[in-house]
Amino acid sequence: MAVAMGNAAELRAANIVRRAIQKLRLATPDNIDLLETEVFDAMEQQLEAMGSLHEKVQQEFEKALEVGRTHAANIQEKREKEAEMAKRPKELMEEIKAIMETIQPKLTNLKGAACLEDRTIQLQPEDAPAVLKLADEFSTEIKDFSQQCMTRGTEIKEAELPPQMKADWTKL
Repeated sequence: MAVAMGNAAELRAANIVRRAIQKLRLATPDNIDLLETEVFDAMEQQLEAMGSLHEKVQQEFEKALEVGRTHAANIQEKREKEAEMAKRPKELMEEIKAIMETIQPKLTNLKGAACLEDRTIQLQPEDAPAVLKLADEFSTEIKDFSQQCMTRGTEIKEAELPPQMKADWTKL
């Protein structure tokens, strides 16, 4: 009976450490250090209580540490790869946003000149030539804007985008 109680106590202590070890297997670059510390602390606290299971738990820890570090390294490598993949498309998307920001005030100006902003004001016949000139200039700028967006958009579409970048591209 005393042996069974002793084995149960050792098993409980070993399981406390094993819970920490299990978390370590799924470590990320963000939490690997914390999880390693948790396992070390749990092992230290349960060292005597684990008794004969200590060596087995130590081996489990060593395997889990290797798996956890590999897992964290793989995640870091994936993040770096995605960041590199996203670099050029992100630049292109920023360029498109900048172009859009230059077009927007010109569109607002044209709408104002054409009396489209305020429906209470009518376009006067003497203002029509100036509005037509603005519209022609804006038309040229819109064609240029469209071409620039198409060029950048094609390059973005041809790139292999990380998942979050795809969502950003869709919103743009």
